Amino acid sequence: MKKPIHHRPKLSRTLLASAVILLAACAGGTIILNLDILSFISEQDLNTSYSATVPGTGTWIPVVGLIPPTKIDLLEGLGTAALMQEGTLHLEGEFDNQSGQADVRLDLFLGATAASATASMTPIMSIPVSVEDQTVTPVSGSTQLDQATLDLFSGNEIWLRVDVYARVPGGPSLVNISGTANLTELNARLLAEEDLIRQ
Repeated sequence: MKKPIHHRPKLSRTLLASAVILLAACAGGTIILNLDILSFISEQDLNTSYSATVPGTGTWIPVVGLIPPTKIDLLEGLGTAALMQEGTLHLEGEFDNQSGQADVRLDLFLGATAASATASMTPIMSIPVSVEDQTVTPVSGSTQLDQATLDLFSGNEIWLRVDVYARVPGGPSLVNISGTANLTELNARLLAEEDLIRQ
């Protein structure tokens, strides 16, 4: 099992994001934050090989952890200066499948701590696609964030986890699949209102 990964954003990125937020707030109290989450994760951690024997029962089974619980550092003090109002999360990736045919899916989890991200069984996003032998299949999806998830972005850090599942919806008793799962984009767009009471 992979161990949790800790990453710190580069100082220049943090300062630039802070400047953008400050200008937005001064322009009328609305803060728009575009967060490139994958920029905080090493490229080698954005892809992983998978190999599994999937029963033809139609039941989803866990295949591999694409991204183990990974710490993403956010802007310090944002939660005390703004109230999160709405947000969207957008994901892009692909399955480079080398053998077998099955349904696969990416499940994305967020948590305030490593423990909560690890224990969560309710994904923020769940994107299913069908893969075939010797085929690259794109994965793409977006979701509106509920208030509980938005509140996670008010802290100084957030933990990310992405898992791969597979199923064969009726067919041969066993199907062997193998290939590589890749993440290429994961962006959060957050809208907040300047909180004058808590400042």
